[in-house]
Amino acid sequence: MPEESFFNRKIADYLESPLPSLIPRDTVITLENKLRRAITIVGPRRSGKTYVMFSMIGNLISSIPKERTLYLNFEDIDLNSLNIREVKNLIDHMYTTYEKHGSTLYLFLDEVQEIDDWEILVRNLIDESRFSVVITGSSSKLLSSEISTRLRGRTLTYTLTPLTFAEFLKFRNFRLDEKISTRGIIRIRNFLEEYMEYGGYPEVVLFKNERLRLLNEIMNLAIERDIIERYGYRNSHILKMLILNLSLSSIFSINKFYNYARNQSYQVGKDTLYSYVSSLEDNNIIFGIHNFRTSTLKSQKTLAKYYFVDNGLLRISGNMDLFRKMENLVFMSLARSHGREKIFYYRTKSEREIDFLVNDDPVQLINVTYTMKNFETREREIKSLIEASRELGTSKLTIVTMDEEGEDENIRITPLWKFLLNLE
Repeated sequence: MPEESFFNRKIADYLESPLPSLIPRDTVITLENKLRRAITIVGPRRSGKTYVMFSMIGNLISSIPKERTLYLNFEDIDLNSLNIREVKNLIDHMYTTYEKHGSTLYLFLDEVQEIDDWEILVRNLIDESRFSVVITGSSSKLLSSEISTRLRGRTLTYTLTPLTFAEFLKFRNFRLDEKISTRGIIRIRNFLEEYMEYGGYPEVVLFKNERLRLLNEIMNLAIERDIIERYGYRNSHILKMLILNLSLSSIFSINKFYNYARNQSYQVGKDTLYSYVSSLEDNNIIFGIHNFRTSTLKSQKTLAKYYFVDNGLLRISGNMDLFRKMENLVFMSLARSHGREKIFYYRTKSEREIDFLVNDDPVQLINVTYTMKNFETREREIKSLIEASRELGTSKLTIVTMDEEGEDENIRITPLWKFLLNLE
């Protein structure tokens, strides 16, 4: 059992340490103590979960003493060796030592999966009204779905992805004013080219000279630790080849990839390939969408289109196609604002394809194209949207282009930068 001096030292270390310099994210997380649930922050590795915790602490200590907060990182070698009883004793010691500063202690438990039986500790903490609990967990050992299961549903989950384009502009010290000048638009377009190419992982944005090395490291760690080690897979080469083909394919067929792999003399089963794709989705590396049907079961049986959580991963996976980069950004923007479960693609009765259907109120139909200047492209994009709108009974239609703007046949045409920034 650690001595009281150990508890005092770890608490003093926290109270004396200044918070790191932070650029605010747009993720808003409310700490409501009356809600007896733990707040869970999940998302892909390196997306900034720890820094969101620090931001929450910073907001709190602007109005309450820092002594009413406690951050514990269980990758700290001193804390990693503790059992849950010892961690609870440390927390209780913090509470009683500084009880005069307030009735609630705000706990931030980072990489909580590193201690055995962590879920018992968290459930006990949220049962006590004096604690407000925020946790993160690494996908290499603990998926967001597992957190919910282990806490028996007593969690409110926030998903953090790499930077949105609006956040990217903040990281580039560009301020979005209500009225944007011509020079401002030129700068935004230049920033968009960088964002399309290298994505929005915070480290990648901040350290431009190291961005390719950082992206490769993020992907390699995701493959080796989050997929290979976690699930006990052996064939990393097939997995990397699968990721390459997912990045290059519009609609992906596992059966076709299976036949391709067999023709290349790779010994791999279909079930293994399905499990690889499922693992990539579980770890927030890729996301699949299906052809919209009124029946959810029928939708799930259609072939999927896959998108990457970040354009930087799309790039290092092998895809350099400009349209694919645009489409990936549009998908991630829609997934953040509406939820991934509401995003589909759609094929009309005459097999015209709509890039995105947002199954919300109202239903939205969105096509993506680099330019509308070619009359054949313009006719194809407009006809497909009109046909789909008649079949589905919706009139909210959008075409996202690289630079063009306007309206045609009651279809809004908007440049990508405006779409990503949610500007009309």
